This record gives sequence, C-alpha cells and structure tokens, in this order.
Amino acid sequence: MAVRYYFNIKDGETLIQDLDGDELPDREAAVQQIRETVEDMIRLPDRYGDFARWVRRQFVVTDESGRTVVTMQVPAALL
Repeated sequence: MAVRYYFNIKDGETLIQDLDGDELPDREAAVQQIRETVEDMIRLPDRYGDFARWVRRQFVVTDESGRTVVTMQVPAALL
C-alpha cells in the first residue's frame, strides 16, 4: 500500500513545506527519491540554482500523519 510522503526542506530555522507530497511504497523509496532529486540539483542548476546554496539544507520527509520518517542533509544524499 502506498503512503504519501512530504519532502520538506529545512533551511536554517525555516521549514519549506511540501504541500503536495508523493505516493511511494515505503521509506526506502522516499530515500531514493531524495537521492534522485539531489542528482537533479547538480545536473540542472538552471532549475534549482547554485548547488552551493543547498549544502546546508536538509530534507525532512514526513508521512501522512506528520511523523518524520527521514531527515537527510542534502550532501549526504550523494553518498
């Protein structure tokens, strides 16, 4: 059964909320989506801006109930 995951971005004290989310099968699929998004950030600077701006940010992924299921610094997604 798919779960809706919200890929919020934390920038310092500011949390930029993902209001739409994505339906994915599990937590591992959410982690994979983070990795793919970070690869796009590097590959598409015209869309995401300079990657250096993203280095201090992190993904805070929550499920439908608002529970945090993954917190990952943007650079960690490259490991």
